[in-house]
Amino acid sequence: MQRHEFFLSGLLLGTAWLILSIGLVTSESFGDDQSAKIDWNTPRDVLEAEAKKDNPTALLYIAMHSATGAKGFAKDDEKRAEFYRKGAAFADQGSSAAQLCRGVCLMRGYGVDENMQEAIKWVKKAAEQGLAPAQFILGECYRTVERDMEAAIKWYRKAAE
Repeated sequence: MQRHEFFLSGLLLGTAWLILSIGLVTSESFGDDQSAKIDWNTPRDVLEAEAKKDNPTALLYIAMHSATGAKGFAKDDEKRAEFYRKGAAFADQGSSAAQLCRGVCLMRGYGVDENMQEAIKWVKKAAEQGLAPAQFILGECYRTVERDMEAAIKWYRKAAE
């Protein structure tokens, strides 16, 4: 099954976040900077070493793995928030992974006041750079916050390509 089929089947079944994870597993990698070599299957020790170098994509993956308990990371909301915050610090440098981290921090109130409109702005920056998880999350924002199904479908389709 291709990544777009996972995304579309998830939308039909209402299991969008689970399908996002499956879509990431089948993707090659994401990141637009020095971290393009990192993907969903990167071993934990490599992720941790890259995170120590402040690699935004490694920080994003550790945050995502900490949300689900994947790759040997404990399911830990505090650690997840910590790594999203660390990644968000690099958003102004243009990293799509860091921009997504900043958007998630603003959505969830990780170290900042919750601000959905500002969060959507940062997620959109990452999505416009082609970051599939950001495109999917932007679609969710348009569907649930903005109530704009046409825009939501546009971003879901981009994520699935």
